[in-house]
Amino acid sequence: MERIPMNFIPDFPPVTQAWAISSTICSLLVDYQYIDHIDLVYSPQLVFQKHQYWRLITCFLYMGKLDLNLVLNLYNVMTYSKQLEERRGLGSRFSYLWFLTVHCCLLVGYATYCKNHYFLSTVLTDSLMYYYARQNPELRMGVFAGVIEFRAEYYGFYSVFITMFLKFLNEGTEKLLDTSSILDSLTGVILGHLMFYCDEVFSKVHGFSPISAPWEWNWAGLVQRVQSFRRPAANAVRPHQD
Repeated sequence: MERIPMNFIPDFPPVTQAWAISSTICSLLVDYQYIDHIDLVYSPQLVFQKHQYWRLITCFLYMGKLDLNLVLNLYNVMTYSKQLEERRGLGSRFSYLWFLTVHCCLLVGYATYCKNHYFLSTVLTDSLMYYYARQNPELRMGVFAGVIEFRAEYYGFYSVFITMFLKFLNEGTEKLLDTSSILDSLTGVILGHLMFYCDEVFSKVHGFSPISAPWEWNWAGLVQRVQSFRRPAANAVRPHQD
């Protein structure tokens, strides 16, 4: 770490830079009591019944009170976000923004119909880091400011272990092996794996990724594939003529 974390914010590409600055501003506003952190959480009732639509954005921005832990966490997350944006941004400057939007929409759907996490920023960052780890399995990743290092391909296991370890420190053994507790730890990993599968497996089989931006799809290839599926069906129903 050659420079302090706040000094390298200008080096971020635009989407990651906006995310880092917005997260810092949210933490400052809460710390100086201009707003309450409860005003930032995601609640389906407040969003869709009370029309408090800002919660759809703020729940992904607020990462906790402004302290050393937040700075280190922000530095770690934004470093990987920067690399993802630089890689996905080669095709279009809005490609990474679309990628994050799809992530957020899936998380909002999960929080609405399955289980609400209120602050979805933690799950989003877990998902992004898992996605990065699967794309770079040979690299070494670190947590707790690099105190613990491991191969990127094992990030999913370490993520669940660390989450459950912190839950043990905060709540004891009562909820450690609770099914819902384990599912909470796996949410980000499962979403990250789904995104990785769509990008790296589904795209190779079907020729496009359903989570990529529509302007990046090979529409000509898709039309040809649809036509190739329709021809056998048409031949199957054609009556036999002697």
